[in-house]
Amino acid sequence: MLLCFAHSGLEDQLLGRVVAEERPDLEEAKNQLIVTNAKMKGELKEIEDQILYRLSATEGNPVDNVELIEVLEQSKVKAGEIKVTICCKFMLVEVLSLTLRTVQTLSLKV
Repeated sequence: MLLCFAHSGLEDQLLGRVVAEERPDLEEAKNQLIVTNAKMKGELKEIEDQILYRLSATEGNPVDNVELIEVLEQSKVKAGEIKVTICCKFMLVEVLSLTLRTVQTLSLKV
């Protein structure tokens, strides 16, 4: 069996473990965002399926279909929630990157 490891990949894993040990709050926040992201993707898929179903089942003018309008309103709300989550995720990624760079800089000085 031949094993080949990329130096940068191993370094990233090691730095990730150090950060998780030193800043468990960041690790927990990252894990929560991953779970939330997966949940929201599932919810968006459900809403999308409902919209497509309502559109295909609508007879006459879609504007008169109250259920379709309600599903569209739900999708608008969910899109807003996802936008907030994405903003939080970007901020967390920036904090993690800064923390990793700090750990990396400190480890090079040792």
